[in-house]
Amino acid sequence: MNYKALFSIALTCLLLTSCGGATRLDANKLPKGYTLNKKLSIPSDVPLAIYLPKSVLEGSFVQKYSNRRVEVGKSLISAMDTVTNKYFTKVSYFDPSSDENFGLLLDIEPKWDYKNGDIVLTFNYKVLNAQQKIIMESSTTYEGTFNYQYPNVGFYNSSLRATQQMMVKLLNKLKPTAAIYPEVATMNSVSTELLADMEKPVSSGTGFHINANGQILTAAHVIRNCLVVKAQVGEKVTNASLVQESPLLDLAVMETGKPTENYLKFRKTNDIVLGEKVTTVSYPLKGLLEASPNLTLGNISSKKALKGSLGLFQFSAPIQPGSSGGPIVSEHGDVLGVVTSTLNISSLVERGVIPQNVNFGLDTKYINKFLNKHSFEYKYNSKKLDSKNVSDATLAATVQLACYQ
Repeated sequence: MNYKALFSIALTCLLLTSCGGATRLDANKLPKGYTLNKKLSIPSDVPLAIYLPKSVLEGSFVQKYSNRRVEVGKSLISAMDTVTNKYFTKVSYFDPSSDENFGLLLDIEPKWDYKNGDIVLTFNYKVLNAQQKIIMESSTTYEGTFNYQYPNVGFYNSSLRATQQMMVKLLNKLKPTAAIYPEVATMNSVSTELLADMEKPVSSGTGFHINANGQILTAAHVIRNCLVVKAQVGEKVTNASLVQESPLLDLAVMETGKPTENYLKFRKTNDIVLGEKVTTVSYPLKGLLEASPNLTLGNISSKKALKGSLGLFQFSAPIQPGSSGGPIVSEHGDVLGVVTSTLNISSLVERGVIPQNVNFGLDTKYINKFLNKHSFEYKYNSKKLDSKNVSDATLAATVQLACYQ
């Protein structure tokens, strides 16, 4: 969503002092020009599953001029629940790990925009049957009033009308009954690439191979909420699936099923030395799968990180968005940690403080505990490499991870 555009709308509404009322629209009244076939059996007895990207479900922003949080995702879900539960006896949201059955699967890609002070919601959607065959593809758009004083109401109303338009089209065309669309498939049997927008990733990050089996270690937040993850090294792209993660440590291991000779080894002593030289490799260009890796050099600048943090150390090698999950390697080729974050300097800049290269990594001692706990194979480094071999080995073992929803 274009939040800057929405802020502009909010300012316009403030100046005009009117942008619609605070009343939610009546769900029993259909939008103008939309009618249901009177021969339909409503509500339908077909179990309906709905897929919406996580980024949409969690969408929100703070309205600049009122300092109110606008819960776009919650408004959308609330409106969609209101409508779909009127027309189907059983509605659930798609969970790729669930063994729940469905008869129809509705894959929706919502897009928000604005026009002349109004908010515009477009649904591009497709419907799949239990055999994972696309039986309907369409789109619908609703232009609603932005409500400055009650912005969530404005987003709810637009979502309600857009969902009604979509449901009318779906019901009139498919005439769904359990006899026509039996619930013979489970959610976890669905190929997720049929649902995700595979044209462009919503985000990208970095990971690295830790063993010859092709397993990849990364930061857990890199792959969080991804429906599909692709791993790329050079021109080779492969699927990567989550095997194990720790939200507390911000670590995850991905499985590729592709054996490799290029993987990194860990420091056996599990300690870091203040001031020692480090190398990092990452793919920092968000959303660009073809981006080339960045190799940067720096030092361990502190064995501690922010107050209250656990297991993090500070290093000076420059990183950018998309670097998370990359390896932090010693000058001899030992993995010392995983890139997790960088200091948010926006508030410090306002105070006249401009820190540089304040970046954080998770200490290898915690990484090893995580890998040992879940019986992942890895090795310790037994020989010192020269700088060129360190760079070559780190580049060869590091992969770009692209997240699709």
